[in-house]
Amino acid sequence: MSLNLAYYRKSDWSKLIEMIDDPEKMHDTWEEWYQDFLKVEKQLKSSGFLPNRIEIDLDELKAFCVQKGLKIDGKARSLYVSSFQ
Repeated sequence: MSLNLAYYRKSDWSKLIEMIDDPEKMHDTWEEWYQDFLKVEKQLKSSGFLPNRIEIDLDELKAFCVQKGLKIDGKARSLYVSSFQ
């Protein structure tokens, strides 16, 4: 079974933190986030899942949230990533 995982580019990290409505729920640095991302990806693989890295375009994420009337928070980011097939 495949599962989509949001992947944020290091170059986009500060812009991401500035634009989201829940920056306190994110890691302080991209490096910290990436280490956790790799752990989750490895755990999913060892549990039999096929994780798909979905590279997030921040402008598209924002447009998605505006179109749906959503705050740019964890729930909306998950919904956005799950919309990819």
